[in-house]
Amino acid sequence: MGRRSLLTVVIVLLAATNAAVRADEAPWRFARDREIDVEHMRLACRFDLHRRTVEGEVTITARSVAVPLRSVTLDARDLEIASVRDGSGRVLAFRGHDDKLEIGLAEPLSERGSPLQLEIRYRARPRRGLHWFGPTPTDPDVPLQVWSQNEPDLARAWFPCVDTPEQRQAFDFEWTVPEGFTVVSNGTSLGAPEPVGPGEVRWRFRQRQPMPCYLVSVVVGRFVTQRVYWGELPLAYHVPPDRADDLERSFARTPEMLAFFSERLGVPYPWPKYEQVVVEQFSYGGMENTGATTLNERTLHSERAALDTTSEPLVAHELAHQWFGDLVTCRDWSQLWLNEGWATFLAACWEEHARGPAAYAWTLRNQSQGALYGGRTTPLVRHRYREPEEMFRGPTYPKGAWVLHMLRRRLGGTDFWAGVRDYLETHRNGAVESVDLRRALERRSGRSLGRFFEQWVYGAGHPELEVEVRWQLERGLLSVRIAQRQKTEPFVFPFAIAITEDDGSRRVVPFEVTRRTTQLLLPQPRRPAAVGIDPGQQVLAALTLRGERDLWIRTLRNAPSPVSRWRAAMALAGDRHAEAVAALELAAASDAVLPVRRLCVQALGHDGDERRRAALLRLLARHRDEAAGLDARGRAVVRRE
Repeated sequence: MGRRSLLTVVIVLLAATNAAVRADEAPWRFARDREIDVEHMRLACRFDLHRRTVEGEVTITARSVAVPLRSVTLDARDLEIASVRDGSGRVLAFRGHDDKLEIGLAEPLSERGSPLQLEIRYRARPRRGLHWFGPTPTDPDVPLQVWSQNEPDLARAWFPCVDTPEQRQAFDFEWTVPEGFTVVSNGTSLGAPEPVGPGEVRWRFRQRQPMPCYLVSVVVGRFVTQRVYWGELPLAYHVPPDRADDLERSFARTPEMLAFFSERLGVPYPWPKYEQVVVEQFSYGGMENTGATTLNERTLHSERAALDTTSEPLVAHELAHQWFGDLVTCRDWSQLWLNEGWATFLAACWEEHARGPAAYAWTLRNQSQGALYGGRTTPLVRHRYREPEEMFRGPTYPKGAWVLHMLRRRLGGTDFWAGVRDYLETHRNGAVESVDLRRALERRSGRSLGRFFEQWVYGAGHPELEVEVRWQLERGLLSVRIAQRQKTEPFVFPFAIAITEDDGSRRVVPFEVTRRTTQLLLPQPRRPAAVGIDPGQQVLAALTLRGERDLWIRTLRNAPSPVSRWRAAMALAGDRHAEAVAALELAAASDAVLPVRRLCVQALGHDGDERRRAALLRLLARHRDEAAGLDARGRAVVRRE
């Protein structure tokens, strides 16, 4: 092979390799260009529940943004368009391609803000966006039902629209359904269902405040409904008829949640009603459609199941979205944490309100696992992804919640919540990016948050901390050494050490970690009764504790903070010494906080050590009535005996 031929082959191979890399790399995603600003949509649909089809009419009232405007492109997927007219009744040419509907205008719009109206008639047999159910020969008990699920970009699958979270519009809905069925939808009901033909009725709703199309909801089915009020706000809970007895257990605390969130956020509940509907085989836990949340059947619990589980975290999460996601919406899906992180964080705040600081701390501890794993290489805000669904995985929920918790700790509750209120009021009925939250908090607190957002919002990874604590009797000092072991550059974050004395007095030493290694020497003439490491959970970090066994045993026994006690339990998890096992057994049996007891059981189940197994058996014998408190790992160890 000649030299020229070999070079040609090498170039071809390199080009093929580069092309493969480019094909595998996710594309850049940003908010898209805007041709029009939609002000109002009238959406009228007739649902055939047996044929699973939709006949629809959409009237879009808008104003031009891009000029000169000769055509308008809407999102539309698998829709059979019958006709398109403008507000004057003129027939308009159109073309469907690549999930788009391109409409030629009768005459170009040359001035920005020019009014525009489009009237579109269509038919569809949606494969996504609308979900249909009904009895089958193999499963005759499935109810006849249809419900919508549009997030993130599936509204286009059953009506033409500008299907982006940034575009908000008011709505009028007209839903034609078989007589005898209930319809749940956004907005205010405009009266009783109206007969429109043999066996059919039309339900009408008006959504005055603008919202994105992904929050449009329609549910058609047969339900048992309970209607109550929170003040003057109408509430409704809709459940399948055979689950009526379980309704109260799932939704009874909704009014209390509304009061708590309204007071905490400083912004009253923003919509004219709040309804919750449990539907057949819902794909997710819940969906925060404006004023009308859709929920999975697993939200409902029997009396026996309610002894071990609760729907409150899910109900609180979806309710929190009525402010974060519905009232204020992420501009595009790269900013999704501003919806989901807030809802996850506020559900934890509800736990704090309803069950106390220990429940809040435990919720954060559980979320930290997903936050650390999901955020190892993936930042919260990322503009490269293949499909919007990818943004609903990884760090979005748990790390988003942790970022907000860390901001709360850094700024203090007064400035943090005041900044949140400013953020909501400033961007009410609008779209936001992360910088909008940062600026609201900075204006209220006077603190610069640039580095914080670079580290935790726009950057990936987290501190991997090795904390070594030793009491030096001869020098009367407590030595604390904090080393950041991650390969990336050091993080900067606030930290604290809490020292408890034998008489119960406690002092907290706050400081800022700025380097790869931080060394503290604190005056401590007496052996501390307990040493708490970051007891306020100020930083999201993978934490490894090192030090003397006696220190962690004393901390497990004496620390007032449950966070400090469960961290001490995990520090003892790998220690097979008899004193460590005895301390874990005692705490598992007697600690006042259930999560600490659970973690002590987990620590005893760390491996198959005989001493630990014996401790677990003693616990089981002493507390047979509380055997459910043993986690799966603890039970597995016991069964091997």
